[in-house]
Amino acid sequence: MEFIPLHTVLFALAEKETRQLVILQETGGLPEGIYCFIDSYCSDQKCDCRRTFINVFCIEGALEGRHLATIGYGWETAGFYTKWMHGDSKIGKQMTGTALESMQVQSEYAPLAFAAFHKFILDDAYTQRIQKHYAAFKEEIRRRATEGKKAKKRR
Repeated sequence: MEFIPLHTVLFALAEKETRQLVILQETGGLPEGIYCFIDSYCSDQKCDCRRTFINVFCIEGALEGRHLATIGYGWETAGFYTKWMHGDSKIGKQMTGTALESMQVQSEYAPLAFAAFHKFILDDAYTQRIQKHYAAFKEEIRRRATEGKKAKKRR
């Protein structure tokens, strides 16, 4: 399964709702700069994993152009993911909540980006937004797949 950034499928929504964090003065965390939290979703139209990967990039400042971290976020319960994983409770527990993704390359700033995500980004409104993005993303990739099948039949 491939995770695709929201902006590549629903640009207007991503442009309006992607969260950024502006650090004006370093105080023991991330250096001064603007950090973008880009949510990505599974492109498999049959998959209902209810997870996102959030890539943290510095778009201005000392770390400009750098990918700092990939944060996995599953908003459902461990029970949901255990059932989704056909009874594997160990993976079910790992899939819920947030974590730095071990299968992704992380920078030396990843722990600081993860801490900033929790302190400044992750709240109830963000969780609701992520769930809305997930639903809209899945709907759009299904719509595109249906249109593609209809176009093939017309040929």
